[in-house]
Amino acid sequence: MADVRFTGVKMTDLACANVAIYEGYVYKDDGSGQMTVQTAITDTAIAVAAYSSIDPQLGTAKTMTAGDSHAFYLLGSGAIINVVTEAVTWEFGDVAYLAATDGYVVNTDGGSAKKVGHYIGKDSVAASAGDYVHIVLDVPIGTTA
Repeated sequence: MADVRFTGVKMTDLACANVAIYEGYVYKDDGSGQMTVQTAITDTAIAVAAYSSIDPQLGTAKTMTAGDSHAFYLLGSGAIINVVTEAVTWEFGDVAYLAATDGYVVNTDGGSAKKVGHYIGKDSVAASAGDYVHIVLDVPIGTTA
């Protein structure tokens, strides 16, 4: 599960589009009330997936049926979770912005990127693309740089 520390924040079940859900990826509303992965730095992100949708028989990502619910942590909830990152060096307190890579975060705003939260791990962590970093989701939904 993406939950790193217990903060009293609970997961929220949200309806999903016809997509596989991946732990720690950032998701947005597809326009019809269903979660789909964030694809642009200017998207209005809603939540981060608490865990991946897994097919128990195959052990691989399961594509959700449109309208099915899955567990997410909402932006602005104060949850401290693992979020997938691009290859950057993180410093404690860095702002986490939506990245150009679908569902990822980065610590530079790209000029108009929406904020997700703040990095609360060790200083000078050189993360590779696809690594998880500790982010506190303390920024309200839709906050820009």
